[in-house]
Amino acid sequence: MVYRDILRASDGPVETITINRPERRNACRFRTLDELRDALERCCGDPAIRVVIVTGAGGKAFSAGADLKEIAQAREAARIGNGIRKWSRLVRAIETLPKPVIAGVSGFALGGGTEMAIACHIRIAAESARFGLSEILRGHIPGAGGTVRLPRLIGEGPGLYYLLTGEQIPADRALALGLVSRVVPDDRLLPACMEVAHHLASLSPVALDAIIRSVVHGRDASLDAALALEWSLCEELRDSLDNREGLAAFVEKRVPQYGRDPLRLANLE
Repeated sequence: MVYRDILRASDGPVETITINRPERRNACRFRTLDELRDALERCCGDPAIRVVIVTGAGGKAFSAGADLKEIAQAREAARIGNGIRKWSRLVRAIETLPKPVIAGVSGFALGGGTEMAIACHIRIAAESARFGLSEILRGHIPGAGGTVRLPRLIGEGPGLYYLLTGEQIPADRALALGLVSRVVPDDRLLPACMEVAHHLASLSPVALDAIIRSVVHGRDASLDAALALEWSLCEELRDSLDNREGLAAFVEKRVPQYGRDPLRLANLE
């Protein structure tokens, strides 16, 4: 696929995907969603890539969500519905990617932009970041998991408040709610993301994947089922080459060299 709306850049094992429509506050048209999905598929299938960063160009927005101009012009219900399904599939693909995905958020992350960010495994915000599920202000509701993921992430009370009012969440409030892990000055956003990404890239890829699977698939299960999933993943890793390397490195007092096991490079959900 020829990319028109996104940029891809590699820094060793870290891949940065940048939504590149700053003139539209990085709002995503249908083509943008297809490009993002394609880029994630390529990252999923490339064993050299261990961590993915998703961010927006221009510094003023991570993503303002769906391109409402395109939606307004696409009057056919079927086409609009297809766009909503694209959003939902993209967000789920981010969430289930077998490699850590970091959202680097500066400026506005609204509507689908927030849904995309909260699907990432780690969120780092610039001081200028503002999150919001503002669909209620347009007589609509989030369609890519916002009503499900936000309350589960920050609690039902705060989640309902922001869903029902459409009020934006500034970076400091997002940190207090647990919506983001860190808040940094705007000019430190990408370096902070890279710092975390390269640390993750130094760890065992199969263990990182197992943690993602345990959390993402276990949270919708009963406690017993979630614990059983965790135990099965623990058993799966017990004889892994990376686990043996980690133990040997501890005994020998050296830095472990991970990445010895074949990666799970399945198709995205």
